[in-house]
Order: sequence, then C-alpha cells, then structure tokens
Amino acid sequence: MLIYISVSFFSCRSRVKAAGGLTQADAELITDHLNTDLFKTGRINLLERAQINDILKEQGFQNSGACTDEACLVQMGQVLGVEEIITGSIGKLGGLFLVNLRSIDVANGKIITILSEDVPGSLEEVVKYLPGIARELVGLERGPTPGAPAKPADSPDAPTPAKPSVLRPSKNAGTIVVESIPLGSAVTLNGKAVGVTPYIDNKLVPGNYKVAISAPHHATYATEYAAIGGEVKRIVADLSCDFGRLVVLSQPEKARAFFDGRLRGETPLTIDTIYPKTYAVELRLQGYRTLIEQVVVAKDTTDTLSYALFTTAHFDSARVAQRRASLGKRMARRVVFGVLAGGAWGTGIYFNKQASLSIDKEKKLWALYNETPTHADPVTAAEFEQRYSDYKHQTRVTDRNRAGRAVFYSVGGVFSIPFVISVFF
Repeated sequence: MLIYISVSFFSCRSRVKAAGGLTQADAELITDHLNTDLFKTGRINLLERAQINDILKEQGFQNSGACTDEACLVQMGQVLGVEEIITGSIGKLGGLFLVNLRSIDVANGKIITILSEDVPGSLEEVVKYLPGIARELVGLERGPTPGAPAKPADSPDAPTPAKPSVLRPSKNAGTIVVESIPLGSAVTLNGKAVGVTPYIDNKLVPGNYKVAISAPHHATYATEYAAIGGEVKRIVADLSCDFGRLVVLSQPEKARAFFDGRLRGETPLTIDTIYPKTYAVELRLQGYRTLIEQVVVAKDTTDTLSYALFTTAHFDSARVAQRRASLGKRMARRVVFGVLAGGAWGTGIYFNKQASLSIDKEKKLWALYNETPTHADPVTAAEFEQRYSDYKHQTRVTDRNRAGRAVFYSVGGVFSIPFVISVFF
C-alpha cells in the first residue's frame, strides 16, 4: 500500500504565544516522526517529501498548503498515485496536545478511519505516543501506553492501557467531525451542548441536525447537517473575532495611552480584545507634546499604530520658526501688493493729469470754433472745418485719458485691499 501523509497545525490567529503554543515547524517535525513510525510497521510504503514535490511540480499541481478538504486531498492522491492519504491536525489547548488524524481512500474519497487523542504534557510526550498511533492507523494492536508500567505476566487483573479514540464509520449511524479555529470552541447539536472542538461523534441517529460552534469573543458558526448511516461529515469553522486587536508603539516608549480618556497602559501596548468603534487616542509622556488622534478599530483585524513623540522644546522652536516664516511671507505680500497698488494709483494720477490738460485744450478749441469772424481776420470755410475737426479729435483724447484714469484707479483700489489686509495678517 502506498500512502501520502500530511499533518497541519491549526490555531486562532494572533492568539498563540511562541513560548507556550505550537508552530507549523513543530507540526512538520511530528509529521516526519509519524512517517518513520508508519514505515516501521512494515504495512505500507511512503513517498519521500522531495519525491512528492517533484511529482506535484511535474504534474502542475499547486501544493500551497491550503489543500485540506477531502476533494482536494483525493485529487492530490490521484496525482501522486497513492492508494490512501492520511491527514490531520495537531494543536494545543491548555496542557493538552490535541492530535486528530483521518485516513482517506483515494479511489472513492471516503474516510476509512478517524483517530483522535489528547496527549498531556510536552511535545516530547506526543512523540512517545506516535508509534502506537501509527500501529493503530494500519490496523495493528497499539501496544502499551507510553509511561504506563508494564503488565506483569502473573497479574491477570492488571489494568489495560487506555486506547485512543479511534473512529470507524458505522453503517447504521452518521459520523460528524467538527474542527475549529480557535481550538476548544463549544459545539452544540440541536441546541444541546455536546463538547468542544475537535469533536467526533460516530453514533448519530440518521436525520437532520443543527450544528453551532461558538467561542468567547468570536462570532458563532451555525450550519445544518443531514446524518446518513455510514457517511462521515467533516465541518471546519474559522470563527471570526467579534473584537479587534490593537498594537500601539511610540518612540520614545513608556508613553501612557488613553482611549476616550481612559488609561489602557504604557507603550508598547497590545490590546487583544477591543470593541470595534472610533476612539480618541492620546499618548502622554512628561516633557513631550501630547499626541491626539482618532483611531478606527474594526473587528477581526489587527492594527499596529506607531507614533513619534516630540519634546515641548522641539515644538517651541518649530513654533518660532513657523512665526518667522509667516512674518516673512507677510512682508513679501506687503511689498508685492504695495508695489502693484502704488503703480496702479500712480498711473491713474498720470491719466488724470492728462485728462485735465486735454479738457483745457478742448475748451480752447471749442471757443475758437465758435469765434465770430471779422473783416480783419476773415475765416474761410476750410479753416472753419479744420477747427471743428481739431475739437472732435481733442474730445476723443479727453475720453481716452478719462477711461485710463478710471481703469487704473479701480486697479489701485483692488490691490489696496490685500495690501491693507497684509498689514495685520
């Protein structure tokens, strides 16, 4: 029998600390140990990881690590040419490591065996349990539980070591396997609490069931399941957090962080559960300018806020520099608008003077035109017409000077307004 095995690690995102949690590297190490123990049973042949990657790459199969549902795993098994796939998960809940494995027949996609075991203690204890788990998966007797005293030959009443929870689908009952992120979420069937994830039940009476999965500070996942004898239903729920997560950083550190006037701690500050809304965030540090900002927190997201605080001396010097720059700009505005206003007013005065001279000349030409001719100074008709023509020309010159005076007086008035404003602002 040729088998491919894959073990993944599931945890609530942003909720597992490196010191006490479990990483994907730990899960891969457990996978390698389980591979070795399965091979030692002598019942199966295993594909090497490098060989698996080469085959998948050659066949164009994208093994991104997201292949966890039965259909995808069966497709992968067909590409690899194996008869059976063993897959599962390992996670940590409190002081227990939760190991869940299931074997799938590649030919028909059905689950052959489901195994679940809770291992107390450290990760090293999990490794000690792997040989027995491997034997159980291939149908052999598990052997003694790690750490249990050997049963004496002459002690028939010695207790039998406890076996892990091995699930073999029954033809007369439905089977349900419930997993969730985060682990340890409460499971209810038809409104009745039945346990926490990972949860397995292979004795369901065929019929319809309402399944609900919930965890503190997370949204509840609900679905309906029709139990059918001999069939296994796997439900994986990724519960979204009802709260947001916020990380507040500052330079320098040790600034007190206030949210809507309430002190939440000093930076660097991490708030794992914060109600989604808009907050007025204040950072206060002695000798530094108080920073105030509006922050919007969304649920099921992690936001990182990073701020640089400035000393009051820095702000004072910045304020002086800003005042100097403002004064320089004001002086520039005064000069520009003063020159424009003065030039316009001066040009208007010039046109006003020219208009006065033109009016005087116009009056003289009009008087000459209306002068009565005498015998001593006879005026011909041609000279009379010329006087009238000179008078009309002078009236046009007068009109141009008046128009120029009006235009430049108006322009001067327009530029005088911003000049006066620039004196005070």
